[in-house]
Amino acid sequence: MPDTDNGRVTLAILGEKIDSLKEMVQQSNEDTKEWRKEYSARLRRVEECTIEMRQNQSTTTKALGGFSLLLSAIAAWIRSRF
Repeated sequence: MPDTDNGRVTLAILGEKIDSLKEMVQQSNEDTKEWRKEYSARLRRVEECTIEMRQNQSTTTKALGGFSLLLSAIAAWIRSRF
């Protein structure tokens, strides 16, 4: 394409624009990779917290069940004494 004053562009200018777009896409890919790493790390922390919370909940439920059993035994003993 010849370069003229009526708005036509040359192949060199098109090449520059394509190179610019290529760089933008590559940078976007790098940014996306970094975001995915950060997101994966956050998701892993959430999963670890969820597992810990479930373990704590299970332990608490068992402790409360034992405490309830103990209170029931004490109440039965008190009832049998009076």
